[in-house]
Amino acid sequence: VAHSLGGAVISIFMERFPQKIAAAVYVTAFMSGPTLNYSTIFAEVMNFAHMDSVALYVLNSALLL
Repeated sequence: VAHSLGGAVISIFMERFPQKIAAAVYVTAFMSGPTLNYSTIFAEVMNFAHMDSVALYVLNSALLL
């Protein structure tokens, strides 16, 4: 289950580990589409001026996996 910026993070994990994740629930979260991958979401998310340091840390940590 993902909320807000967690949607980008869960999308990353679903793309990197598809054999381990059967389903995801996006609750008012960033959600990728059939032609939108996590790198596109990441580029868009980084454009938000109001993102706090905790959100940046979580997103960057997920990208390093």
